[in-house]
Amino acid sequence: MLAAIAQGVKSANLMVFTLGLTEGWENSETGLHYALCPGTVPGTQFNPDVHRFRNGDFASLSRMMGQALRLLRAQNPRLRVLLTVSPVPLTATATPQHVLTATSYSKSVLRALAGELALKYRYVDYFPSYEIITHPVFRGMFFAPNMRSVEAAGVDTVMGHFFADQARVFGAVAPKPAPRSARESTPDVDDGLRCEEEMLGAFAK
Repeated sequence: MLAAIAQGVKSANLMVFTLGLTEGWENSETGLHYALCPGTVPGTQFNPDVHRFRNGDFASLSRMMGQALRLLRAQNPRLRVLLTVSPVPLTATATPQHVLTATSYSKSVLRALAGELALKYRYVDYFPSYEIITHPVFRGMFFAPNMRSVEAAGVDTVMGHFFADQARVFGAVAPKPAPRSARESTPDVDDGLRCEEEMLGAFAK
């Protein structure tokens, strides 16, 4: 997997990086970070002596993102990075705060971080998918009844704005030729693919 990621970085022209959460868990012995809190998915067990909670602040996340960006560019000097912020709120929080205030903190830090990085690095840009989905003018219409998942209409609206902006600046993209067979057609998006915030909610019952 790591070899595939390295090859992808070296061969890509653009990396889209979505900032999702400030909260996370790491192994106190190895320093490795977990995709999800141990014990929240089947087959794992939480060990308070090993699994340590971290909630990143602006300074620490800015430092880590700067290191990551410089590492990416060292491997591929032509690589450009497009940042977005996930509009999906937290399902739960490991802080003593209410999940609403924890969500506000997390998204505020990440949005400010994305803005700073886009200003600081000439090869980094920001696309406001977060603002499109969460802006009060839309009255939450892009969220599913659970008020967390983003409906297809929201995704279509975001991507419509994204491609319209690309066409405005770079010109319209020529349509791709139709696939020669059904086997070559683009498969449907796997409905099981979800972001980390949504994966946490899958085992809440």
